[in-house]
Amino acid sequence: EARISDVLVDYNVEQLSYLGVAGTITTLAAALYCPNSFDETKIHEKTLSLVQLEEFIEENKNKEIESFAELYPVMGKRAKTLVGGSILLKLIMQKLNLASIKISNYGLRHGLLIK
Repeated sequence: EARISDVLVDYNVEQLSYLGVAGTITTLAAALYCPNSFDETKIHEKTLSLVQLEEFIEENKNKEIESFAELYPVMGKRAKTLVGGSILLKLIMQKLNLASIKISNYGLRHGLLIK
């Protein structure tokens, strides 16, 4: 965590809103909102708070991958990397001073087209 934290710059982004897409954040949202099977309607445009993220990390950081995957079947192959990805997301949110982030099922290519 310290190494990643050193690379990121502190920002004050009170006027901006942020959108998390793909991989880690959508799988994390699925684990929280629909842990047994992926349902994009239950996670698209949901908000993930820093508090929720910290609680998820704390509750799961010491679990064996097999038991972790059993708790959240929706994760599939991401069970191996979700806690690490969640820690990285937490550090980014802290550095950007974000209390929450909105989740989207759309990917970067959609954002580029929308812009």
